[in-house]
Amino acid sequence: MVTYKMLLQYVSLNMIALICVLFSPNTALSNEASCPEYAVYHTTTPQRPASSDKYLQSIELNESEAKSADIILLGDSLTRSWKSKNLEKKLNGIKVLNLGIGADRTQQIIWRLKHMGMSDYNPKFVVLWIGTNNLRTDPACAISEGIIEIIDILTKSWNESTIIVLETPPRGLDFSAYMPERLEIYEAAKEKYTDKNVLFLNVDDALTCGGMRKFSDEYHERIKIYKNVPSPCASYKKDLLHLTNDAYEILNGKISEIVASPVE
Repeated sequence: MVTYKMLLQYVSLNMIALICVLFSPNTALSNEASCPEYAVYHTTTPQRPASSDKYLQSIELNESEAKSADIILLGDSLTRSWKSKNLEKKLNGIKVLNLGIGADRTQQIIWRLKHMGMSDYNPKFVVLWIGTNNLRTDPACAISEGIIEIIDILTKSWNESTIIVLETPPRGLDFSAYMPERLEIYEAAKEKYTDKNVLFLNVDDALTCGGMRKFSDEYHERIKIYKNVPSPCASYKKDLLHLTNDAYEILNGKISEIVASPVE
């Protein structure tokens, strides 16, 4: 028969064991090592672009675009929609090369970097904006490893460049999609890269028209009935994922501030 005293001893022993685990110096390391190996493999192993037309686009970018640009934009559809000429105007004519391809994830960026002949380029700045497409399929810890792999490649091949890592922007209803995963994917990279040549840029407040918030009740009611409802924020298109020209003007301002400020 299990007595009250025996039960109390059992609970006490388990509580002690739990406290030891929580306050063990190896706990953080255990958490870092807990990311599934298959997931990390998925986000860090080079993969060709997601479709044949995207593959063709990557070849055309490598063959036709000027390689003398001072700034390279690297990423997915969010980057592809960024109009280089508008950024160049903001930067007083500094040459910008847009290497964004829609649907890209970390693994496609890795593949493209390995196949683009990086030695042919000598950018002063690289703007990396990737990860939003990975959120559909991969855990935050694995996306983080993919981004770290990309930064490793960039810093080794373009070791005199300043790498600006744009953090994945808010998206979805109430800007709450993939939270808190979206905010977690840069934590490990920020811990690893404290060098002055790797900068992390969070644009959440700048793009969300006054900061993260719940959309109006009226918007919630309309979205239940209609498919195409105007975005409650001028920075976002109706899908609450892709960005408007207003948003890119904000980004142009942010990038120009960094470019104009000498790295100390």
